[in-house]
Amino acid sequence: IFRKYPWQGWLPVGWFFTFPFLAYLPVNLQRRLVEGVWTALVLLAVFGLEWATEKWTKPIPRLYIWIYFAPVFVSTILLLSGGIRSTLLPQEPLYRPRAEISAFQYLSSLVEDKDVVLASYQTGNPLPAWAPTRVIIGHGPESVGLKTLSEQITAFFNQSTTDHFRQAYIDDHGIDYVFWGPHERKLGDWKPKDNEYLERIYTAEGYEIYLARQDRE
Repeated sequence: IFRKYPWQGWLPVGWFFTFPFLAYLPVNLQRRLVEGVWTALVLLAVFGLEWATEKWTKPIPRLYIWIYFAPVFVSTILLLSGGIRSTLLPQEPLYRPRAEISAFQYLSSLVEDKDVVLASYQTGNPLPAWAPTRVIIGHGPESVGLKTLSEQITAFFNQSTTDHFRQAYIDDHGIDYVFWGPHERKLGDWKPKDNEYLERIYTAEGYEIYLARQDRE
């Protein structure tokens, strides 16, 4: 590459060699820093094939070609087999319950830009894909303070937690809606109905949505 492109060749080569450093930076978003490195890898692979074809002046046995390219198909086979397995055994998070999607769609018809929904991590992950809303937690690397927030949300759905804590939490985080489904029930035995700061606006097949009343004072 350097012989053919003395100056431009530094881009794909340098790009590739930054990969291990960016991938292991001590930040929780490091995987986002290496998303585009596949472009550099493809460029290097194409250059390598070009160089190889120039060197191979004699006819190449078909077996050698298969041996040379066989490793390329490993990732393809893994992806294909994984896709087939996921199709044969449908389960979360790839597949979502029909009742859950119906609740998401109902919420989508209500929410406005910047509205916040309180839900478990398992619900908060797919919810924004169906309704244009914000969630407290829902993505591993991109939920800032995930551990602390997860503990707080678990406490929110726990029966032993005081209503004063819940009201304060709603106010502090500007929560507009509380989602209550199977994943939220696993966090605790609290029942959101009959609470003066929550108004139930949706219930169907084990899913409920509550309008949160913030204490504006």
